[in-house]
Amino acid sequence: MSSSAKHTESQSRAAVIERDDGLCIYCGAGGSVEIHELVPRSAFSRGNKELCFEVRNRCVICRSCHREAHCWPWRKRGLEILEQRHGYVYPEDRYQAILGRTR
Repeated sequence: MSSSAKHTESQSRAAVIERDDGLCIYCGAGGSVEIHELVPRSAFSRGNKELCFEVRNRCVICRSCHREAHCWPWRKRGLEILEQRHGYVYPEDRYQAILGRTR
């Protein structure tokens, strides 16, 4: 990972924690929370990996929910939560693979 990507990831992390008030978006738990990418890094093309660090693609999540969050229904629900709470728009060209997926 390049140093600019690390910087972007670090800035994004701070913004996500602030936006979500340090609370899990799924259950509201605080304390020991983590950052979760709703669209996984592997879903982005090699030249666009930094897009996974966009604030709208990341959320605060507790460890308990994070164990479940790597399945598609949880990822889709996370995008829906952020869309409802913050008015984010998820362009079809990047997000349709997840929004339309049910597995």
